[in-house]
Amino acid sequence: MSKQPFAEFLKAHHQATPESLRQEFGERAFLLVREPGAPPQIVTIERAGGAIGSDPEAVYVAKGLAATHCKVHYHPGFTSWVLVALEQTGVNGALAPVDRPLVLSSRDELRFPTARVRLQFYSAETLIERLRTAGATRRMVRPALEAATTTEPAPVATAEPPQRPKAESSPQDRPSRRMTRAASNKGVSWGD
Repeated sequence: MSKQPFAEFLKAHHQATPESLRQEFGERAFLLVREPGAPPQIVTIERAGGAIGSDPEAVYVAKGLAATHCKVHYHPGFTSWVLVALEQTGVNGALAPVDRPLVLSSRDELRFPTARVRLQFYSAETLIERLRTAGATRRMVRPALEAATTTEPAPVATAEPPQRPKAESSPQDRPSRRMTRAASNKGVSWGD
């Protein structure tokens, strides 16, 4: 389990592929943590999983939760990640069943009645998609990349582009706007 600021994760992995994330993190899952007044964090979860609660050994520790509020782990029978709620836990606005596994989907949002925190679940594939499409990614990564690259700006071309010769036609050769509009309404094309 590791936890780091989401901005740092974005800077390090904004061009990653699902394969490169798997090479670096194995078959882990990710939780995007959003707490009021704090920058977003990303938590990686081992396949064996772990608890979410107030216990210092938990995968994610939040004040106001029971020591082991819920557990997240990979379930080989379901071939998916599951949540087992031990206390009242909301998943996408609905209460999760207590003591029964609930299959998690990408971007499922976990909420707790006694803690002001939102957790979003991601697999490697869906996290890459999120990194590529998030507006936050562009806002957070672009300035960091621009600051990291201190190359001289490319010279600006000052020569004027070649001019295309203008076709010589007289107003009598071109149809009027009224004629063009009327012809297009009747399905007639000019020049045929």
